[in-house]
Amino acid sequence: MKYRPTQCKEIVKKILTEYAETRDSDEKLLARLWLSECVIQKINFEKSLEHLYNGLLTSPASIIRVRRLLQNDNLELRGSKYNLRQQKLEKDAKEDIINYGK
Repeated sequence: MKYRPTQCKEIVKKILTEYAETRDSDEKLLARLWLSECVIQKINFEKSLEHLYNGLLTSPASIIRVRRLLQNDNLELRGSKYNLRQQKLEKDAKEDIINYGK
């Protein structure tokens, strides 16, 4: 399958919506998307690496780029790790402000 941004975006959004565990794991997202592509195209999954090598599956970089764009625009598609990182950054920033000049 050649990369088609709109189709990739639709599939990634569907996966992020239906499988919450993929929101925090690029590996799980890639596996689900490639499996979907293999089923749709009737590709033997055992030969999926060969198909990835030959450009028949969407590249990891494209999938990850689309996930980032979707999560940036859709708060509900963000994983639980995002909120933890934001809380930690906020706490660290407050401590830096309090400790500034000490």
